Amino acid sequence: RVQLKYFGGHTGRWSGAGFFNVQNLPRYEMFCLLDENKKPIKGTGFDLRRALVGPFYVTDYMQVEARALLAQVRDEATLEKIRAGMSVYEAHARATMGWDGGDLKEAGKKSPEHDRTYRLAKARVLGAGYGCGKAKFGVVARVMAGLELTPAQAEEAINEYRAANPKIVKYWRQCQNMLEKAADARKELMILRLPSGRPMYYWNVRKRTVKVIRKTDEGDKLVERVEIFSQTAKGDPSSYRRIYGPLIVENATSGTSRDVLRDGWVALHEAGYDVAFTAHDEYVVELKPGQTGEDVDKLLLETGNNSWAAFIPLGLDGHLVDFYTK
Repeated sequence: RVQLKYFGGHTGRWSGAGFFNVQNLPRYEMFCLLDENKKPIKGTGFDLRRALVGPFYVTDYMQVEARALLAQVRDEATLEKIRAGMSVYEAHARATMGWDGGDLKEAGKKSPEHDRTYRLAKARVLGAGYGCGKAKFGVVARVMAGLELTPAQAEEAINEYRAANPKIVKYWRQCQNMLEKAADARKELMILRLPSGRPMYYWNVRKRTVKVIRKTDEGDKLVERVEIFSQTAKGDPSSYRRIYGPLIVENATSGTSRDVLRDGWVALHEAGYDVAFTAHDEYVVELKPGQTGEDVDKLLLETGNNSWAAFIPLGLDGHLVDFYTK
């Protein structure tokens, strides 16, 4: 057995604990033998994921946070493409990057240039929606899309994304204004109400003057800046941290996606399915005789489409496996 913390994070997301964390299992072999260059020798180690033996039906809400963000700002032009069956990445590339060819992902398999376009669209969708700057976006592009960008390319991508997504930028500003008002009023409690109706709490919202290092042409300089802080757990000083508009947007989007997962899990349980565990936005289901993966996906989509989450164009990607894999 493993530990799973219900509501382990501020947004309500599950979190793992114990000997190993099912929310973030390693994708590589552990404890491998090493060759003469001290490089791991493939096939000599222990694959933890293969130790979780099924058969399982693993199904994942595709790009649910990206879809939830677009739905929250009512970007109908992009949402219409997604409802028609297009991936979020391709819809973004068509709406904001000038892509007008066929299936972008398939085109990327045949052309390095199109593959780069697909990867850049993926990085922009996953990383640029929450106000990150060029330095952080460079890291996001490398980790999430395997794309190496120069600082100038990262800055260009961020500027293009913001210019092409005024509704998302407006949402950042609205949340920042809400924070500013709460801080000026020295609110003991600021409540953010999610689309599901669930409240998200921010305690003791305050402005502070902090010293930060700013890079200039003359070198690094120590300057003072006013920032907003709050506690995410009442009475817990260790939870006191900086908060700003795009981070509120990220919290709202993550919390909304978590509530979609919660409702689906309850529906599966009530229908007699055994969910072994969940990892982020996916369910790992142990099917009983007579149960099928198609029925799992159908139930999950019906649950979302007939609830408060109907405004989000949900999609699922499921497959049968003999052991847990992603």
